[in-house]
Amino acid sequence: MKSVSSLIFSGALLLGALPLHAANIMMDLMDRFAVIAGDYNQGNETEGSAFVYGTYKPGNAARFGFNDGQVANDAEYSLWLNNGIGNGNGTTLITGSLISRTAVNSSQVTLNGNAPGTPVITTGQTPWNNALGSVGLTSTNNLTSLLTLASQQWSQLAANSTGTQPGNGSFTFNATPTMIDGHLVAVFNVTAAALFGSGGFDRLELNANGAETILINVAGENISINKNFTNGFTNNERKVLFNFYQATSVTVGTNFRGGIYAPGATVTQSGSNIDGTVVAATLNQTAEIHNEKFDGYLPFTVPEPSSALLALAGLGFVLRRRR
Repeated sequence: MKSVSSLIFSGALLLGALPLHAANIMMDLMDRFAVIAGDYNQGNETEGSAFVYGTYKPGNAARFGFNDGQVANDAEYSLWLNNGIGNGNGTTLITGSLISRTAVNSSQVTLNGNAPGTPVITTGQTPWNNALGSVGLTSTNNLTSLLTLASQQWSQLAANSTGTQPGNGSFTFNATPTMIDGHLVAVFNVTAAALFGSGGFDRLELNANGAETILINVAGENISINKNFTNGFTNNERKVLFNFYQATSVTVGTNFRGGIYAPGATVTQSGSNIDGTVVAATLNQTAEIHNEKFDGYLPFTVPEPSSALLALAGLGFVLRRRR
């Protein structure tokens, strides 16, 4: 017969795997930041805020901070840096302020600012922890775990919509959304080879058909995006999220419309703009990232350690009573 300790350990593994607590933290993060990246090599303008949990290396054209227009208060943080600035180049914040866990050379940051706010540079572990808490995080390790978990969960949602190739040189996503937690969500499952391979078409089109959120799960590791985004994607960028859940590299060769969610990949712009949120392990930016942050809804659950521990304590007590 198994010992109490081994049963409790087995139970811990099981409870730790169960989705014990529903959370919308990922929706809030993607609504807050236009970019969430580990190592971020910025070579152009980013409209909106960025959370850099690795190393930030700006190029000569690094600029931030539109935040859906002029922010009401420039003390709002536009640029979040876990490890400060990793080179000697400068960065301009058109609006907003900067927060960094480690020291930042203020001569490298130009804070333009707009009334009535006062742009600031804030550094240190305590203000960094406070900032993390304001968006529901406890650490950068907590963030990376959540990013990966969300991608895995979304990739396992049952597809309810399909794409067609109508013969006019396009691949069309035909959304047939169903209700998830009170939101109309369309889910597609495709392969990178079918979507971005030769395929006999040169553009992607979308029929949203009332969908509030459009999730496109894309299987494949090394992905090169070379199709144009046309009818239906325009003006729907904030509804669309491409989940590259297996990707290790994503190269963007055409103007991309929609969010790029690739927490395990190096995302590289090849001179083409992105109209949407970007989540990446490494982001190499050579063109603009426009402030079309994802504002749809996708279900997401995280384990709740306290609940698991309480359940395990009860399990141990019962087992001991039975001995």
